[in-house]
Amino acid sequence: MSKKILPIFIAVFFTISYSSSIFSQCLVSNQAQLQACMNSTPANIQVQANFVITSTITITNNTIYNITTNGFNVTWTPGFTAFSGGNGNTAINITTPSGTTSYPNNNGGAPNVPSLLLQGAFDVSLLPVELSNWLVSLEDGSVQLKWETRSELNNDKFVVERSSNGKDFQRIGEVTGAGTSFALVTYDFIDKKPISGLNYYRLAQKDFDGSTAYSPIKIVSLDVKDNTINVFPTIFTDHVTVAFVAAPASTPTVALYSLQGKLVFEEQFDTDNFTHQFSLSGLAAGQYLLSVTDGVLTKRTMLIRQ
Repeated sequence: MSKKILPIFIAVFFTISYSSSIFSQCLVSNQAQLQACMNSTPANIQVQANFVITSTITITNNTIYNITTNGFNVTWTPGFTAFSGGNGNTAINITTPSGTTSYPNNNGGAPNVPSLLLQGAFDVSLLPVELSNWLVSLEDGSVQLKWETRSELNNDKFVVERSSNGKDFQRIGEVTGAGTSFALVTYDFIDKKPISGLNYYRLAQKDFDGSTAYSPIKIVSLDVKDNTINVFPTIFTDHVTVAFVAAPASTPTVALYSLQGKLVFEEQFDTDNFTHQFSLSGLAAGQYLLSVTDGVLTKRTMLIRQ
């Protein structure tokens, strides 16, 4: 189990609704444009794109700035002084749906707009954990689980859970979270003893306050090696064929499941010639799990509907 943290700027997220102003609008999409607006007469500053402040912005004495970011992000590293100047009656006003927060001059200096995310100070549409690239794969008899987060807020840990039926999950391990981070964090976990058949995996993300959120479910099939039931083609458009090498023990049943474990197709069939073709043309494109059983043998196969 390991994690790797890549450096990235810590972000301050402003979500601000437009309020009318007697001043002209000043549209900004980068730091240079923001500096130009700060140099102008008092203005209603409208942010039009995400950007990063990489050097200090100079502001004018006795100036009131009203900033609307329209859902875009303005970021800079913690501890970095984003603004300088601004003696006298100088302030930066940030209006959120819950009200207006004003940052006046700091002991006769620039308004002290925080560079760290202040929970509750802004209207933050930030999930506790922004999960991305959540993948599972079978490699040399073990199941590799890998995932990334693009942001974390008070994340204590990830509990890795497994199920054989997609409903009843058990803990098989855990990975320590990054706490609060706006860096890209990568995680991995290895299930060295997956069960025969279908393995359903999910991540239970635990916050420091004890709250829990669950990831989407991922499925890996670990089949017993046999050649008594064949399924083809595994990438199909309309039809799939099931072929028994020998006479089945009883009337076979074929069942098809979505990756979320929902039954989407089921059919029993006679196999006088040990072979049966069935139509799946009505399915949406994507991945499915096919299970064929005659009451004694069971074959599970991943299928892709093009």
